[in-house]
Amino acid sequence: CKLLYLIIMKKYCFVLSFLMCVFISSCENENICLTSKSKVEELKKISEYHSSGLDAIYTQLAGSSTRSISSNVTRKDIIRLASDYIYSQSKLENFKTRSLSPSEQISDTIVRQLSPKADSLFNEYFTNLVKSSSKESMLSYVESLLREETFMSLDSGEQNFLTFMMYIGIDSAEYWSNPYNLDKWMSLKTNSPITTTRSVAGPAGRYWLTRKQINNPAFQKILGADCRGCGYSLLCGFSPWGWAAGGIAGSVDAALF
Repeated sequence: CKLLYLIIMKKYCFVLSFLMCVFISSCENENICLTSKSKVEELKKISEYHSSGLDAIYTQLAGSSTRSISSNVTRKDIIRLASDYIYSQSKLENFKTRSLSPSEQISDTIVRQLSPKADSLFNEYFTNLVKSSSKESMLSYVESLLREETFMSLDSGEQNFLTFMMYIGIDSAEYWSNPYNLDKWMSLKTNSPITTTRSVAGPAGRYWLTRKQINNPAFQKILGADCRGCGYSLLCGFSPWGWAAGGIAGSVDAALF
């Protein structure tokens, strides 16, 4: 009887231990998910500074009378303007404690590259972006991608970086789909009149990629540069705010040079 009792208790303890492990693991996974969701929302929110940053730089580059870009403007000037815009945001108290790189140290090359696995995921995403029918469909696509095993196998830093790049792409697609935005930047580049007015273009929220834009290599170049430009982040430190500055700089660079 004593032997039987010991066997039963041993099995009971084993089962109890197993259930406790499952419970603890479940809690840990739930916390990881909650933390990830919080981080994703943070990245999404910061990515929305992309469009306002583009407009801020446009205002500085376009003289109120000439609406043309100076021939003296360089890529480093664009990167500096993007950095200054991000640095000027009132919500970035922690970010402001860091010093920005001096202008002579700013590189005009990408300083952060994706790993082959992450690059493959980004190319898959970008193919879907230029074929997408709406912003909502791309937001759903990204949410689904974040749960894929291949994405989850990336280290946390690259997960965040790739996620931010994808949200920048969505914000960029919405911005450049507006014919007024595209026209005003092209007129700045060519020193020609803006042919599309705000009233004709209508509210920004009503636009998404048209077939003509999707089939335009120059348009795709701008979208890709917005995303890849996040790799300029050395100029503001390796953080989402630095990535945001890089995305803005990459976008302006592709539009004007």
